[in-house]
Amino acid sequence: MTTADNFPTITLGEVVKKLENDSSLNIQTKADLTSAIKKGAAWISLDGLNRPADPGFIAEQLRKISPAMAGLSKASMANLRSRIRRALRLVGISVHPGKQTNPLSGEWLAAITALGSRRQRRDLSRFAHFAAARNWRPSEIEARHFEVFEKALMDSAIHRAPRNAVYRLIKTWNYLAAADAQWPGKPVAQERRRKPYVLKMDVLPETLQRQIAAHFELRSNPPPFSFNQIASIHSPSPRLDNRPRFSRRSNVSLFARRLRTIAVSTVQGQKYSLLQFISALVATGMSAQDMTSLATILERDLIERGLTFFYERAGNRMIPQIRQIGWTLVGIAKYTLKDEELAADIRALLQNVNLGTPREMSRKVQSLLRQFDNPRNRMALLNLPARLAKMATSVESKSMLKAARLYGSALAIEFLINIPTLRIGNLAALHIDNNFLPSHGLTHVLIPAEQVKNHQAIEAELEAGSQIDRMFKTFVSKYRPHLSGAQSRWLFPNDDGGHLPAKALSQRIPKIIFRYTGLRMTVHMFRHHAAEMYLDEAPNGYETVRQLLGHRSSETAARFYVRRNQTKALRRYVDSVLKVRHESLRWRLPKKLRGATDKKTHDGKDKR
Repeated sequence: MTTADNFPTITLGEVVKKLENDSSLNIQTKADLTSAIKKGAAWISLDGLNRPADPGFIAEQLRKISPAMAGLSKASMANLRSRIRRALRLVGISVHPGKQTNPLSGEWLAAITALGSRRQRRDLSRFAHFAAARNWRPSEIEARHFEVFEKALMDSAIHRAPRNAVYRLIKTWNYLAAADAQWPGKPVAQERRRKPYVLKMDVLPETLQRQIAAHFELRSNPPPFSFNQIASIHSPSPRLDNRPRFSRRSNVSLFARRLRTIAVSTVQGQKYSLLQFISALVATGMSAQDMTSLATILERDLIERGLTFFYERAGNRMIPQIRQIGWTLVGIAKYTLKDEELAADIRALLQNVNLGTPREMSRKVQSLLRQFDNPRNRMALLNLPARLAKMATSVESKSMLKAARLYGSALAIEFLINIPTLRIGNLAALHIDNNFLPSHGLTHVLIPAEQVKNHQAIEAELEAGSQIDRMFKTFVSKYRPHLSGAQSRWLFPNDDGGHLPAKALSQRIPKIIFRYTGLRMTVHMFRHHAAEMYLDEAPNGYETVRQLLGHRSSETAARFYVRRNQTKALRRYVDSVLKVRHESLRWRLPKKLRGATDKKTHDGKDKR
């Protein structure tokens, strides 16, 4: 069945055949096990039955599928994994058991039984059985034993999250070793999943800190009258194309253009990008104390070194992080150092590796948007807020706090669906008094330009009686008072009296969507989803998409969505081909049947 290395030499299709020919299994068991293998194979790939029956490989593929994606409940998904494990064992493949059956030794039994926390027993139980089967004593456990256990889970277990299980195991083990004097084990070193490298701002020289603060103050809140701003813009700079210096779009020369300000959220992102770049220089040998000014870190060789650090850290891949850091450096060179030549060189460096201004949607986002080519997935997302609201109502009797959090998540998703102009920072910072204005049966949502990333004010309406209006009013009056920090006037309050951080909301929403629909998406994808949904109905409606998303130019919308629109245009063309083919087949029928075919086609029944 298996080689000496315990790698299966048979395919999943052969596993099915062996189960079907096993006379020791009753009919029902045989049907359950073969069905589980076939379902698992179908999820793995189109030719899943031809893939090797390797437990590690199967588990890795199943981890990519949530119960909702498979159309199953959590319990049904767990049963399916259990049946796959049993099926593989029956044909002779070694599989790490889902539930350990070997008895615990005296020391392990005493240690696990003495634990007062059910969660601690759950985290440690599988390893305790694994160790007892190998005669490892609790006092002997070292890091190498956990490595053996992790390898066993990865290679031969149908487990939904083996690395997380081992991480929690070691964390719980170390906690007990430090806090429980009766625990027989000793602490072990636990490596972080990824070695941190980012420094804190306060370790940098004060002169550099002041320059960084001054740069971002200039970018976010420039003085209304400043010759320095004008000089930095109209000074000559190398051009990377043949575009004229005077644009017909604005009919205003570059000499008269003010410094373009950036939003607070952009400042925070760029400041962190700069800190990442500085940390990369330190990680590659430069002393932080030598960084006395922005000019000292924006030397050309240091820029190359810093960007190469992130390229190699990402496995020799070009990633958006490099673009973000590079364009932050462009801004510093241009506006603070007033070195147009350096700014142009950095810009050219990024464009040389296709990290210039994004010209189209990333492959990852395009891949995620393909989920919505299936109408069922789109309906699952659009109906999710109402579904979550109903669930919140059902858990009120158990916990109003839990119900309030669930209803708040439902409302946040409803806002992102109905007002795609909202970015996650604007959503998290909605203020009941400042951003909502009731007027003649409508509730206006108003966000001033200075609070929006692209400085385009947002205005929307919650029509009286609409789902979003009902959910908003219900949340504010019924559920929000049960949240911590509800004494503030933020729509989504935090414990400290402020609003819920945008990062927390941006992590919570995708998890909820994946849990209840099986769809993988980010909060920013609501904007893409809205654009594509409208372009499905109006393929050339880029100007409406521009207004819908708050873009400055309709060219931006066309540039990002034209490729996906081409795919849908091809689909409409194929529909036309099928229609012509159907028509040609109809004329091959006898004359008497042609009319009948038409009637059946248009009316759904024979009217002869």
